[in-house]
Amino acid sequence: ALLSSVSPTVAPGKPLLLETQKLLKKNASLLSKFLQGESDQAELLWTLQEYVEKEKEFARFSPLFQFLLHTLYDLELVEEDAILEWEKESKQQSTISPLFTQSLK
Repeated sequence: ALLSSVSPTVAPGKPLLLETQKLLKKNASLLSKFLQGESDQAELLWTLQEYVEKEKEFARFSPLFQFLLHTLYDLELVEEDAILEWEKESKQQSTISPLFTQSLK
């Protein structure tokens, strides 16, 4: 739902990334209240992945996924262990696209 507040008129690529990062930074304090542990953080990544893969409205964020992942990490909203848990479970279920993990290597 947070991503839906990014204006659809924002150009793709870097402008969209910068606008999304600004939104995440602005809401980091609120988001942190809901991300109490590793499982909550991994669930956030699952949800984000699902939205950008399956929801037409959020498809424009798909090429930015790896950068959004880094932003969530830099804002200390997700920890490394949560990212590794998400990646491991995704690979086991064969649901992860290489697009989402190319920056993790």
